[in-house]
Amino acid sequence: LRAGGRVHRHEFAVAFEEFPDIRVGGPAFCSYNEEQIRPLLKECKESGVAPDFLSWHCYTRDPDEIISAADKARRLCDSFGFMNTELVIDEWHYIRKNSRDGIQGASSPEAMMRAREGREGCAGIDSAVFTTQVELGFHDTPLSKSHFYGCDVGGCWGYLDSFRRPNKTYYAMQAMGELMASCKERAMTRTAGRTLGAFGAWTADRRG
Repeated sequence: LRAGGRVHRHEFAVAFEEFPDIRVGGPAFCSYNEEQIRPLLKECKESGVAPDFLSWHCYTRDPDEIISAADKARRLCDSFGFMNTELVIDEWHYIRKNSRDGIQGASSPEAMMRAREGREGCAGIDSAVFTTQVELGFHDTPLSKSHFYGCDVGGCWGYLDSFRRPNKTYYAMQAMGELMASCKERAMTRTAGRTLGAFGAWTADRRG
């Protein structure tokens, strides 16, 4: 699917009829924006085709923003009758103050330092906590899959620092992997406020 401009119905017909085994969807919106998504789904509906998946990016420092988008997308797709359309966040990552200043261009050397290093940097402790909270929150959403951005060994998005050492985000991912590998059953948890998150799980022998 293409974002922007007119969607040509003939293109959809060819894609779905000639290649029935190929999954057709998209279009990797740069954010979850229903003003952009709704016209695309409307065009799909009028074309008589259901997208196999809907995808978008999310870069934020608010876990609720990224977690709640899946519920919104599910309701929107269902309103057009696309109950089987999968939901995919194809890029997501913590970003300081929801700004790319210092990452893709910088207003000052200080802005670059803040965006890339320290507590609020892309791989700092705030990013690690955000990453863990988002991954835990995904379990209670209708999201089909998500893709963390990114796994490269350079730059500020990946798992390694400039000296090729694992950064704090790496350890957040590692902890989640160990939890999912050892615990297959969830426990019901509750928290007293929005600033805290809780997640409980049991090992197979129910000892941890």
